[in-house]
Order: sequence, then C-alpha cells, then structure tokens
Amino acid sequence: ETQFRQKQYQSAQVTYQAYQKQSAASQNEFYARSFYGLGWSHYKQKEYKSAIKAFDTFINRAAKNENRKLVVDAHTRVADGYFLQKSYPNAIDYYNRVMRFKYIFRDYAAYQIAEAYYRQNKYQQSVNTFDKLITNFKRSEFRDDALDRISDIYATWIRDYNQTLKYAQMLVKDYPKSPLAEVAYNR
Repeated sequence: ETQFRQKQYQSAQVTYQAYQKQSAASQNEFYARSFYGLGWSHYKQKEYKSAIKAFDTFINRAAKNENRKLVVDAHTRVADGYFLQKSYPNAIDYYNRVMRFKYIFRDYAAYQIAEAYYRQNKYQQSVNTFDKLITNFKRSEFRDDALDRISDIYATWIRDYNQTLKYAQMLVKDYPKSPLAEVAYNR
C-alpha cells in the first residue's frame, strides 16, 4: 500500500503479486484485499484487462463482512475498465450491479450507463437513463451534465426539438451558473 500511495504502481503491483504467491497468504484475512490493491495498481497504469481480473478476484473472494465501500468500488472499477475498453454491455452489467447495492456511486453508475447506451447509438435508452438520473438523484453532481446530454441527444440524434428545448430550459433554470447553461441557452 505504501508504494501505491507513493504512486509507484509498478512496484506495488510486484509486491502484491509476491504476497499472493506466499504459501500461507490465502489463509490471511488480507488476501482478498491484496487483489483490490492489485486492481488499483493495474488501473492506474491503464492496464484495464488486468485491473478487471484483479477486481473481479477481490469481489469473488471478499468475505461477507468485507468493507462494503471497497466491494462497491471494485464493482465500479470493473465497470469503468470495461467502459474504457469499449465493452459497453459488460460495463452496463457492472454499473447495474453498483445500482443494486443501493449505496455509493449510484448516480455515477446511472450516468455511465446512459453514456454507454449513447456510445452504442442507443439514443432513446440513453435519454431514458439520463432522465432517471435527473429524476432520482436531484443532488447529483452529474445532474447538469445529464440535462445537457439529454438536450443534445434530442437535438442531434432524435431531432425532437420540443424535448431539446424542455431539457435545455431545465438546465438553464436549475443550474444558471453551470458552464453548460450557456450552451443550453443557445441550443
């Protein structure tokens, strides 16, 4: 962990793997968590395939009493890894798992699901998911972005200008100081 905190990700990776190879390591209470750390080491180096594998191993080995935040974070990082590899159906699957935890990162997961639909040219599903985000997460830091994305999708892809205007006006009204409000105002 010290190496990771010092941003020595390659060294941390080697240390985690050396620990995991020790004969009694799998009996230690920290064994599962070493895969979480390994996952982050890979993730920080943009080695997403290896990160996914390590986080998945952590998820599968984590005890029922494992820190819930770490388990949800691991699911989120697996989803992000798939998203960054453009494996959108897998990303959506893991973001949905994050949503089912009903804990942290739910608004982020909803936003990413909507983005994944968008990147697959599934514009109506994208709009529907962004709309759920703005309805269910009124205090989300992603809400103004979601309003902007909906307005843009309606304008550019679906070509429903009444809906474009509706969501642009919501953005301007609810977030007048957002840098996105000016763009929405001119949409």
